[in-house]
Amino acid sequence: VLAPPGTGKTYTLIDRLVYAVTKTYQEVDAGELLVLSFTRAAVSEIRERISTAIAKGAPSSLRYVRIKTFDSYATWLLDDGGYDVAGKNYDARIELLTRELQTLKLRQETARVDRSRYLFIDEVQDLVGLRAEMVFELVKRALANKGSVTLLGDPHQSLNDYQLKDNQTDSSEFLEKVQNHLVNSLETFELD
Repeated sequence: VLAPPGTGKTYTLIDRLVYAVTKTYQEVDAGELLVLSFTRAAVSEIRERISTAIAKGAPSSLRYVRIKTFDSYATWLLDDGGYDVAGKNYDARIELLTRELQTLKLRQETARVDRSRYLFIDEVQDLVGLRAEMVFELVKRALANKGSVTLLGDPHQSLNDYQLKDNQTDSSEFLEKVQNHLVNSLETFELD
């Protein structure tokens, strides 16, 4: 979903979550839905909007949707596998998680990563470098588990390309990689 600010991306995200648990052809457990975003403020906003949707009649099971920042999700998964993350900053944790996902060696006690079959990425235009690589691995994992991926953002507002180091994925490369991976099943929607 590509759209400039104020056109309803977060509204669309909430609507898509409601649809996933109420109208899909197969039964979807809200615990299989994972929403990733950049900031705790964005995570709080999404949680508040879910609470509002529940108050207006959406299924109460939506409270079980996992909503995390990219950094906290990486830490959560590594903790689940018993990895020693003490002393590692977020970039080091994300790099470790990505490497473990790429080599299919991620240790898990509760299969958290495989349980997240329906992946929703907010502000996709800002995914660069290590976070872009981690999310690409999560996209591949969700699709391999017969799930789906919903990306929301505004490619004209990319803010994080300045953070790149040599040979890291920039925001447009990330979108291109995902589009190439989803070539036969990609649907693009533009809001205005």
